[in-house]
Amino acid sequence: NTYVTPLGCQAVPPHADDRDVFVVQLQGRKVWRVFGTPPVPMPYSDEQVGKNGLAIPSAVLEQRPLIECALECGDVLYMPRGFVHEAHSPEDASSWHATLAVATHDWSWSKVLAGAVAQSMDAERSARWRAAVPLSLGPGGRGGRGLDQERSEIDAQLEDALQYLRHTLQASSLNARFEAKIAPHNRTQALGAEEFARKLADFLDRETEPSLAWPFWRPCAIGSRTHVRRATDDEADEHLDRLMRAGLRFGGDKGKGKGKHLSRRLVVRDQAAAAADLALRAIREGPPDGLTVEELMGQLAESPDCKCFDELAAHCLLRTGVLCGFLS
Repeated sequence: NTYVTPLGCQAVPPHADDRDVFVVQLQGRKVWRVFGTPPVPMPYSDEQVGKNGLAIPSAVLEQRPLIECALECGDVLYMPRGFVHEAHSPEDASSWHATLAVATHDWSWSKVLAGAVAQSMDAERSARWRAAVPLSLGPGGRGGRGLDQERSEIDAQLEDALQYLRHTLQASSLNARFEAKIAPHNRTQALGAEEFARKLADFLDRETEPSLAWPFWRPCAIGSRTHVRRATDDEADEHLDRLMRAGLRFGGDKGKGKGKHLSRRLVVRDQAAAAADLALRAIREGPPDGLTVEELMGQLAESPDCKCFDELAAHCLLRTGVLCGFLS
């Protein structure tokens, strides 16, 4: 994923992730604060504090940050799983960074071992371990002497299971299970690389219309002096059809009039909403051939609501508008 944060803005509140993350600063500058003593060591997806209504203990945020640094273009920050962190752009620079996540929450010892144990027990020839457990293990199980006898039998079953696993479970079993877990990730990456190579070859083929070979070509081609204007409904329809022919599903239902509603799908954070609204209004009310980034920045320079709106933010807004189809 990549994230653009305008001047003086914070993308997300403090939180911890269920995976290890490498933060790569691509442009601008961003200030990071990382706090020590993770409130949940090595959290799983349902244990990420700062997300899904799980509060961060106040003691974590009250302590002095373990790391407090500003990432410049080319810098990399490693964020271990579970460490609470937050980031913001300074008042004098916007930020564009990428995150490379490693899904270590799915590769824990307990998950890999549990999978290997289940696979080994299910492979036993008599199918003994596939049988249902006694009902007495559940809530409301019977009491008395019969329960004591059943517990002794269950203890014996557990001992048998451990003996069986001691003979069948080896490092190679864990290796096979781990490889099975990462195989889907590897396949996805391989397919993505193949698709990129194929589309790049089509894009470089001068006989192929660029926007069909690579649907993201049009927004990426927008520079500081590219004129951008409001798209007509027909242009929005044609753009969405182009995306669909390229195999992408973007926007809403197909049909006349959808171009008028695409702008509603542009989501902007509160801190930049006023600036984005003024920018789109300037384009909508501007000359027929549109405005360039330079011209747009000149019109918004005096507005107090546009202090966070710099050239990087303007490029992102216009490119997103072209990709969504409401700008052209």
